[in-house]
Amino acid sequence: MIAHSFKARFSARAGAARATFTVAVAFMAKKLDPNGIVVDIAAPRCAQATLKVVNYKNLDEIPQFKGVNTTTEWLTRWSSTSSPPP
Repeated sequence: MIAHSFKARFSARAGAARATFTVAVAFMAKKLDPNGIVVDIAAPRCAQATLKVVNYKNLDEIPQFKGVNTTTEWLTRWSSTSSPPP
């Protein structure tokens, strides 16, 4: 769940918009580890750690999103470990 405000052509909408997203996670590797796996039962904690940056937050208040129109499309390219996508 997030809140954010739209910029540019959406500026006629007053106040923050709210959205709830469902996230699908896939873990991939070029090869399996010696035990024949890619990721163990820690996968849910890994996803939660990544998403805590935005979960239940107003995206307008996150410094790395300053000046960004945080549309759904933009968020699909975002990673908590990198700078915002172009």
